[in-house]
Amino acid sequence: MVWYDMNECDNQWGAREERREEVFCERKVNLDTKPLELRSRNHSNGAVGSFSQLATQEMELSLIGLQNAGKTSLVNVVATGGYSEDMIPTVGFNMRKVTKGNVTIKLWDLGGQPRFRSMWERYCRAVSAIVYVVDAADPDNLSISRSELHDLLSKPSLNGIPLLVLGNKIDKAGALSKQALTDQMDLKSITDREVCCFMISCKNSTNIDSVIDWLVKHSKSKS
Repeated sequence: MVWYDMNECDNQWGAREERREEVFCERKVNLDTKPLELRSRNHSNGAVGSFSQLATQEMELSLIGLQNAGKTSLVNVVATGGYSEDMIPTVGFNMRKVTKGNVTIKLWDLGGQPRFRSMWERYCRAVSAIVYVVDAADPDNLSISRSELHDLLSKPSLNGIPLLVLGNKIDKAGALSKQALTDQMDLKSITDREVCCFMISCKNSTNIDSVIDWLVKHSKSKS
């Protein structure tokens, strides 16, 4: 089933796999031996007789897309609310944890340069959702972006993992509309998972709250 604009549909979840300790871009990152999965943990206030329990959801996301699409800017805006024009392109990957309400989100920001795209699948296998960022004001690279997305989703290891597509930079002149981006990225042909699409501007924080709300509600729906 397909999900556009928060319309509910049936969920299909790919199998979770164990991650190995990997060396990437000369940086050794010791990942969890068991990947972080969406789950709930109950916490007590410790008082005897009157307890209030708070369910804490945890989710893990991979942010992918071509270079200069605005992935790192999105992470910073979600985490801090701040935007900078002088973002350094991600080399390899970065990881950041963000807490929104009672949801902790682990964000993998993956480099979009051609030499890093073969690594995308590896870091998308155990995530709660794949977030694919597109520069909506760069029509010259849309065909490449579409090809990379559909090639990634064809991997059996990623079957059923929900997809959130973000058309970024709508503050720029000539940026595509949501319908045009949906058509150009051929999103309606993706029928084996949930799909949601938002048009955003990291610079102006347009629709960033809607993206965060989707992520939080999405995590809660799986708990």
